[in-house]
Parts: sequence; structure tokens; C-alpha cells
Amino acid sequence: HSVISLISGQVIIAIIALANSVVMARALGVEGRGYFVMAMLLPAMMVTFSDFGLGQAATKLSASKKWPASTVLFSQTILAIIRVILLAILGVLIIYFYSSSIFPAIPNEYLYIGLAQTLGVVILGMVFPIFLGIGKGVEYSFILVASALFSLLVFVTAWLVVGLDVKLALYLQITSTLSVALYVYARIFKLV
Repeated sequence: HSVISLISGQVIIAIIALANSVVMARALGVEGRGYFVMAMLLPAMMVTFSDFGLGQAATKLSASKKWPASTVLFSQTILAIIRVILLAILGVLIIYFYSSSIFPAIPNEYLYIGLAQTLGVVILGMVFPIFLGIGKGVEYSFILVASALFSLLVFVTAWLVVGLDVKLALYLQITSTLSVALYVYARIFKLV
């Protein structure tokens, strides 16, 4: 049951991601879309290279019943705070000293705004897998699909109502990711 929901969830998310890409390309144009993607690249790379399997560990530890899920949540929260602080410092240093060579022609403002994405992504990467560990695979899939749909609706609404530029798109991306991350955290906190 959980496996089917995970697979079908991934298919739906891929379709929504494609629609989201079309909306972003139409709304921002080629140059704006490039700025948006590059601004999101630095936090994505830093989060990926600082993962060290912490999300999978949360799933495994909470599923093993060796430690209570509340203990796993607490330890993941402390690790997430430390990780966000270190990544923020590293990101600011990279942007300040190396942005002209790593990200030529990308305004630093976009890079700094994109760096804020780290908070939501780290929370999701470290806390969200606890759902799988406590046997809530269907809810996990539902939240993944709902968050992708929420992001798409936010972008489409902004595009149709006020128009979309790179800065607004970055703020909307950060806001939607952080909203989902806070919902996930609150939901897991309630469950454990």
C-alpha cells in the first residue's frame, strides 16, 4: 500500500514539476529562468554535500524502535539547526568572495535570497523521513504531492495576478518550501 502510494506520488510530482517548469519559463523568460536556477543551485549543492545520510538515518532509527521517535526528532532538530547555521556561514562566504568567478553575471542579491532556501530544505531533508520510519508512507506521499501542487499554484497565482520576476519567484519558492517544512515539522511533532 505504501509502496504504491510512493511510486504513484513520484509520477504525479514529475508531472507537476514539468508544469511548474513551463510556468517558470513562460513567466520569467530564458534569462530570468537562468537566474532563478542559478540562485537555487548553491543551496541545493550545499545541502546535498552536507547530507551524510542524516535523512535516511532518521527513517532507520525511528523504524528500528530502538529509540523513541521523539528522541530521533529531537536529535534531528539539533543537527538541523547546526547544519543550517554552518551552511548559512559557508554560503555567505562563498557568495561574498567567489560569486563573480563561480556565478558570473548573476546578481549577488539573487544568490543571497536563494541561500535562504537552505532552511526549509534542511528541515525537510532531516525531519520529513521520520514519516517513513513511523509507518506513515501514504501521508508522506500525500504531503510530497500536495507540496508540489502548492508550489505550482503559488507560482501560477503570482504570475496571473501581479506578474512574476526573478526576485518574487525566489521569495515564493522559499516561502512555499518553508511553509511545507513547518507543516511537516508540526505534524511529526504531533505524531511523536
